[in-house]
Amino acid sequence: MEMTLEKPALVAARTTPKAVTIAYWTVTAIFCLQMSFTAYAQLRLPQVAEMFTHLGFPGYFRVELSWVKLLGVVLMLAPVGARLKEWAYAGFAITLASALIAHFSVGDSPAVWIWAAGAGVLFLSAGTQSAYAVTRNTDGTVTVEIDSLSDAAGLEAKLRDAGVSAVVEYLPVGKACKQPWFTPAGHDAIGPQQSSVGGSTGGTTRFTITKPPAGTTLVISTQTGAGGMQAVGIAYARGEVPPCQVVDAPDGSGPLGGPPAGAVVHTTGQGSQSGEGVQTSRG
Repeated sequence: MEMTLEKPALVAARTTPKAVTIAYWTVTAIFCLQMSFTAYAQLRLPQVAEMFTHLGFPGYFRVELSWVKLLGVVLMLAPVGARLKEWAYAGFAITLASALIAHFSVGDSPAVWIWAAGAGVLFLSAGTQSAYAVTRNTDGTVTVEIDSLSDAAGLEAKLRDAGVSAVVEYLPVGKACKQPWFTPAGHDAIGPQQSSVGGSTGGTTRFTITKPPAGTTLVISTQTGAGGMQAVGIAYARGEVPPCQVVDAPDGSGPLGGPPAGAVVHTTGQGSQSGEGVQTSRG
């Protein structure tokens, strides 16, 4: 699904392979399975309870740690915000490091603590999946890659650090920003450049900004439709962008007032507000 516009300042859009996402979720699922089993063992198996006593921990700590591990597994697997996932990763990192330190402090042999070391290696292999990447290229352009629709404030900050004034709004299912939301920049402000942004079944959107027009703000907004189909709208606004007034998405509309998520779009010229918008659908 693709929208091609005559004069936006966005170029070279493409999608990325699914391999990285598949590898991330495979390793994450294995790690979560291991953590779930250790939580169960700490709650139910007497020999594991004896090990906690051997390490000098009280019984209530074992129970609390088990439930916190299960909560961390839920946060790692559930579609929650990036900040919550970061807290889950931090918690598991502290837990695994503390387990190794506890075993070392009582002089346990490698046969006892090797499981914690193995879990740590698996944890590091999983890592965190970045919600976005902003890269300033040697030719002065800025490439933006959005891998998941989370941490809009973080993406705004990264774009600002790269010299791009931006507003990013990731909206809940069935919601949209009330239109008209901002003043479109107009073709004269954008300049004679071409762009093509394609849809991504792998859930990744990528585009390159050639040169932010003076006095304009890059606007990135999303909308989620039926079946979980997500659409990303990209446009330039003239001057400051007022806060988004979140409303129920009108039937048949998409982000920035364009076509809905899942629509097949092939057009040039005028966009949703005045021709500066770019929309890409995400599967």
